[in-house]
Amino acid sequence: MTPDCRFLQRATPEEAGPRIVAMFLTEFIPGVATEYGLLKEASGSSMKMEIGEFQMDVLIFSLHCLDRTVLANFGAEYRRVFMDHALSFVCGAFSSVLPKNAQEGFSTGFEKHYRTRQCEYSAMMLPLADNSPKGTLFYEYAVRLCRDAGVDNPVAVQLMMEEAFAIFKMMDAVTQTL
Repeated sequence: MTPDCRFLQRATPEEAGPRIVAMFLTEFIPGVATEYGLLKEASGSSMKMEIGEFQMDVLIFSLHCLDRTVLANFGAEYRRVFMDHALSFVCGAFSSVLPKNAQEGFSTGFEKHYRTRQCEYSAMMLPLADNSPKGTLFYEYAVRLCRDAGVDNPVAVQLMMEEAFAIFKMMDAVTQTL
């Protein structure tokens, strides 16, 4: 009798995309609420961004980080299929709680927003230990997020930059489970 070694095989991208995103989403809402609270506290006043907008920005950034780590570890073809299924899962999960008349509009808008940010983020490098963070993914994400929220505070930018790095590290660790 041979032992069952299926667990040693890498998950197919069709299976892995939704599974990883489902795992991520279980912790996403509480984590984002904490980040939003930290940003709001650092702002010292009211913000121009509601929590729903903030959640979408963080979700899209997180998916970009997942995209980068899957590409680096498994190559372009695996990444393409993985991300297609991951995005489909995200759209389905979020649109399923919306009224029927808003579901298609949500999916179309989300995918368009994701692709726009994906192009923007893909052009940015990961920071090097010995260089300025300006122009790098985590810094530019943090600056844009703070600007969109109406928060003009270097401490808030630093905080969001650290949160962005933590998201990237988490997605890298999650990718290692594939």
